[in-house]
Amino acid sequence: MSMTTEAALHFGPFCLLPRKRILLKSGVPVRLGSRAFDLLVALAERPGEVVSNAELIARVWPKVVIESGALRVHLTELRKVLGDRRESERYIVNVPTQGYCFVAEVTHALSTANADLPATLAAIGQPAVAGNSTDALAAGPTSVTPDLPVALPLPAQLARVIGRDDVVADLARVLSSRRCVTVTGPAGMGKTTVALAAARRLSVSFGQQAVFVNLAPLNDPALVTNAVTAALGAPALDAVSMRSLIAYLRTRRVLIVLDNCEHVIDAAAELAESLLTGAPEVHLLATSREPLRIQGEWVQRLGALAVPPSLDTLDVQQALRYPSAELFVERVRASQGSFALCQADVPALVGICRALDGIPLALELAAAGVERLGMRGLYAQLGNRLAVLTRGRRTALPRHRTLRAALDWSYALLPEDERRLLRSLAVFRGRFTADGARAVAQEGLVGDTDEHLYNLVSKSLLMSDISSESVQYWLLETTREYGLAQLSACPERGEVSRLHAMHMLVMADEMERARPRQLRADWLARHAYLLDDIRLALHWCLSDGGDATLGAALAAASAPLWYALSHMAEYLGMVEQLLERMPDTGGIEPAREIALREAHGHALWNIRGAGPAAIAAFERSLEVARQASSVADQLHALWGLWLISNSIGDYGSTVRRAQEFGALVAHTGDPAHAVIHDRMMTWSMHFTGHHEQALRHAWRVLGKPVAIRLSARRSGFQFDQGVAALTALARILWIKGMPEQALEHAEAAVERAQAIDHSLSLCFAISVGCAPVAFWTGDLDRAARYTAALRHCTTEYSLTFWGCYGDGYFMVLSRSRGGGGVVELPAAWPLPLRDMLCTFDATLACADDFARAHRGLVPWSSPELLRIEGERLRDAGNLAAAAERMRSGLDQAEEQGALSLSLRCAMSLAALTAETGSIAQAHGILGAVYDRFREGFETADLRAAAALLCRLG
Repeated sequence: MSMTTEAALHFGPFCLLPRKRILLKSGVPVRLGSRAFDLLVALAERPGEVVSNAELIARVWPKVVIESGALRVHLTELRKVLGDRRESERYIVNVPTQGYCFVAEVTHALSTANADLPATLAAIGQPAVAGNSTDALAAGPTSVTPDLPVALPLPAQLARVIGRDDVVADLARVLSSRRCVTVTGPAGMGKTTVALAAARRLSVSFGQQAVFVNLAPLNDPALVTNAVTAALGAPALDAVSMRSLIAYLRTRRVLIVLDNCEHVIDAAAELAESLLTGAPEVHLLATSREPLRIQGEWVQRLGALAVPPSLDTLDVQQALRYPSAELFVERVRASQGSFALCQADVPALVGICRALDGIPLALELAAAGVERLGMRGLYAQLGNRLAVLTRGRRTALPRHRTLRAALDWSYALLPEDERRLLRSLAVFRGRFTADGARAVAQEGLVGDTDEHLYNLVSKSLLMSDISSESVQYWLLETTREYGLAQLSACPERGEVSRLHAMHMLVMADEMERARPRQLRADWLARHAYLLDDIRLALHWCLSDGGDATLGAALAAASAPLWYALSHMAEYLGMVEQLLERMPDTGGIEPAREIALREAHGHALWNIRGAGPAAIAAFERSLEVARQASSVADQLHALWGLWLISNSIGDYGSTVRRAQEFGALVAHTGDPAHAVIHDRMMTWSMHFTGHHEQALRHAWRVLGKPVAIRLSARRSGFQFDQGVAALTALARILWIKGMPEQALEHAEAAVERAQAIDHSLSLCFAISVGCAPVAFWTGDLDRAARYTAALRHCTTEYSLTFWGCYGDGYFMVLSRSRGGGGVVELPAAWPLPLRDMLCTFDATLACADDFARAHRGLVPWSSPELLRIEGERLRDAGNLAAAAERMRSGLDQAEEQGALSLSLRCAMSLAALTAETGSIAQAHGILGAVYDRFREGFETADLRAAAALLCRLG
């Protein structure tokens, strides 16, 4: 074997060996025609000079007469191979009428090249003019040492490495003490970029002896050792190549970067382990989508770049602090020098980074689409990532030119059983456990599902989190979309979707069994992630090939989660579609139908308000529960019917339903049910004017241990029991003449609802507690704040029923600011709301309201309605009838113990009495009521009463 020394010409990522007629790009031979090669040598040997057409023709075609067109043809071929483009990477420039000039910087270095390199390259399947390309990374000159032939240099860094400083530093630190480090991660994470950055940082400590071996072009694992040999510039090896390579490296200190090991993983692992054992000064830095799994290996998993949060307040500078956004914007600027990120594009930028999981390759591919689609247009099309992300660099590896190609590469390396499992796992929208993986795994898999699962994690196709009690797995969105595309082309798609829906039913049942035993925050923390997959499963059940019966069971079991996360409008829509598809529910288990009807009724009530459909849902639930002799289910149905009675202002029925509930509670012995009964009686007694009894029931609720109150809410009775009791107390305390305590309890109810982050409880606390007390005490600023909070919550969660309360309160506030006049309240508004609005603004009361008061249908507010009717009669000149109504209202208020309503009636009656001439009598009427107050003297009614007493002398 002979050794020759010749000048190697380095430019960009290329190394040109003229005597051996070899052109290398990043260490890989490049296919180039003979004439084009001669033209390259002629130009590269004279960088910066203009070489005339005549000189080039004489050099390349001596003694041959050709046309100038032939020269242009071969120069075009040469430029194509070099990747010569107008925007960047310019190598050859045409100087009109003069010739051509090689404009890239050329570095000359002596290369002790292996005389048998062409033979070696042929042995590894890479002829001296073979056509393989890799990433466009520039190569720099390498110095020569007496005992080690010049290796192929590390590719130079052409672009800034973004967001990886800590990882690069860690790699450099670990490699200084460990001899084998493998960087693993999914496709497109930038493993090569990170490894090269770390190798460059360490190259000085290795005396510049750091070499890059790109294994991607290899088709035969047997050629791995030869590829390392060629990269090192070592002598050609004989049949015992591994032994010869180890002998060659035994005393040499060198860092070898083995890039793209995954498709030749076994051969790469064998080589690495042999080098670590036989060459003690060799350090290895490998990149692969799975570890080498050899002794002494340190695995560095490379994750995605951090993505910005979805915040409306995020500005340009804040967004660009996140590496994914910084990388994306820098790549856009590289192709569009004039690009400037504006505030209007920040939401699209955030959406792009999040949709692409912060994967560098995906972000770079996406950046290429901004010129064509714009930021917002690109984001709008990312629902089909694999079709959009197709404009990679021409000089990149073929599998890095599109996102689909990158995933094709990984998918093709999997054995068939792992492919089948990956396709099946793509059906999961969110995280899942090993049980979930086993549940959707198709029959016929060879080997253990858990082993296949482990392999997919190891090969970076599946993400895992071991920080929770049980390991959770998930697919990156790009991988999931790819897996779904593969699954859609397979006949098992329907069966996998069915298995997925059945598993979500199992999970929903487990979730419901856990609910009574866990705090709400803990329960949500453990189970909220399931909603995405439950939603997906329900959509499949509603599809043409789905299973509506399975969907009904899943909808019933998952209802508490939909409510807890305040997605009732969406949930109601799916339940109604399920019921339309299966008008005959006889095929559903009774327990499932009861739960479904009950959930349907609550969703209807919260979204659309009480109506025939909601009543029918609860009545059907009660009917089936009685048939099944299920006391617990009867309680839930009765409670739903009690809510409906309240909502339609049928206060007499609320008492009856509450009493039916109480009669059943005795059979359960469950203290949580007793708490619910007390809560129901609190409101029923309050609405029927029995405020003292209501007060006792409310205090009993609050006097129960917290654990019992929590258990009551977790058992499916929707509102937080503490919030409901505090809200009732606030109303009752105001009515009984304690406005300061009323405000205190009202605010406590709202604060508790906010603390547990429960939208329904918050709407309830504001609608029937905090806002009314604020209006009654004349604190319009407080009323405005809570009205705004209520309207925001009802709009965000599509809670139409509670939204009526927000609209009503907003109307009262507008009228208080001069927006008065005659107004007719919408007929669709709940009667309890109409009853309350009349107590805020007397001008809103109408004849129907007075008629209900006379018939005893609205006991709690009858005193106020009678007073208002008396004021109308006084204005009409009918003083006797006016006095009769006011006296009747005062008598009812006194009978109920409603001191605040007594004060209002006494003020109206005193003013009328003073008007007819008996001022002393008027003073006595009002003073007798006013003197019983012990607080709240700064509230509106008491200030007005004090002023009237002062005028009466």
